[in-house]
Amino acid sequence: MKAAEEGLSLDPGEDLCLTFRARALMELGRREEAHQVAEHLLSESPEDAWKHQLRGDQLLMEGKLSEAKPHYLEALRIDPRMESARYGLATCLKGRSALYGTMLGLLLRLGRMASWALWGGVVLMVVTLRIGNTWVSTHPSWVVPYEVVKSLLWMALVLVMIANPLFDVLLRFDREGRAALSDDEYRATNWYLACFAVA
Repeated sequence: MKAAEEGLSLDPGEDLCLTFRARALMELGRREEAHQVAEHLLSESPEDAWKHQLRGDQLLMEGKLSEAKPHYLEALRIDPRMESARYGLATCLKGRSALYGTMLGLLLRLGRMASWALWGGVVLMVVTLRIGNTWVSTHPSWVVPYEVVKSLLWMALVLVMIANPLFDVLLRFDREGRAALSDDEYRATNWYLACFAVA
């Protein structure tokens, strides 16, 4: 943010500094200001793919997938080789699934957390499971409910880890979604299919 402000003090209309300022404002939670900057940039250069991607990224961060999608499509119309817009479009298309949409919301919230908080959550989960295992060994009547809760926790963790590969496979067989996959992602789905088949 500081570097963007310094650049804007030298040239208040410099596009790149305004773009970085808009992204920094989103990260700081100052969404209204970020939207104003992005809308100003788009009104100045409606045929700029990077401005559409910026707007799409802002809307994606807020979970507004249907509003973000047209901006990614427009960015790809202007620059068909723009991989970051392709990734954003793929994320929007995956979000059509209620399951992935829920996980995407969770992942976006986790992405905004500090690394120490994430590690603290992992440590807390491990310690809680250790304590739970010890407690259940002395209270056998609670074994079934405890194991059910533990199984649901592990299922949720596995789903988060395989969400992107799983939905890339689904996009491969979707007419609109296939266009959102890069060549490398499309080839990767061959491996995903093989792994899921073995599993």
